[in-house]
Amino acid sequence: MMVVLVDKLVKTQIVECSAVANWIFSSELGSELTNFYVWEILSSTIEKMNRQVEKYHNELLDLRRQLNISATVQAATHTSDIIPSNEPIITSHEEKISDENKMDENDNTPVNEEKPTITNLKRRRESDDDDDDDDDENNDEKQSTEKIQSMQISQPPMDEATAKLHEKYEIVEERLSHAREQQKKLYLIVFQRFIMTLSDFLNECESKNVDPVSTPWLKWIIERLQEIFLLYHEQVFQYVSTFESLIFTSDIDFCILEVFQQFCALRA
Repeated sequence: MMVVLVDKLVKTQIVECSAVANWIFSSELGSELTNFYVWEILSSTIEKMNRQVEKYHNELLDLRRQLNISATVQAATHTSDIIPSNEPIITSHEEKISDENKMDENDNTPVNEEKPTITNLKRRRESDDDDDDDDDENNDEKQSTEKIQSMQISQPPMDEATAKLHEKYEIVEERLSHAREQQKKLYLIVFQRFIMTLSDFLNECESKNVDPVSTPWLKWIIERLQEIFLLYHEQVFQYVSTFESLIFTSDIDFCILEVFQQFCALRA
């Protein structure tokens, strides 16, 4: 009954995961630590926290794929829009031929009209050729400039759907960051409470001149600590440097520190 109740409280976010971890290692449950339901509650709480982080992580990856697809489609559409249509273009060469044909027609005028001399015709044609060459160069430069300007257009404007995707991406990214902070906080509390509980027991044994290694209680709690490390090794390794600098330091008892060192040696 207690397991189901705590599970509902955590699922409905009435109680935070870190509060459950503090409660498990509190003095009220100090005598219950050797019962299985306590560790079932702790494991269920940690798994819920891990699933929440994984959920936001998968949502972020999915949104990232959608944004990449949307950007590709927009770029392809934008490129097709700026490609010029294949309309027939009258070249300067064709214009030159047309002008020469007109000149030939003028040459076939009646005899009584005054005919230009051969020298004047040559000069006129040379002058027209020079003008046509200048026009060709100007047209080519103009077309090149227009083409470069069209290709230098920045990214296509963002449509409404893509804008909504960007907005949703930022929201999910913020949620993921918050969930990871809560996850790290939960593991910090769990390991810190383990150390405090074990240290208190070791000090008590020392004051009573009792060998703690011979007690089943110490063996039981040490094995639960090892179980947490092994079950959630992927998540723990993400924050292992933080754990090493904050809680698993050289001033704690060696039997506790040894568990952490053995865990780190798995990926050494």
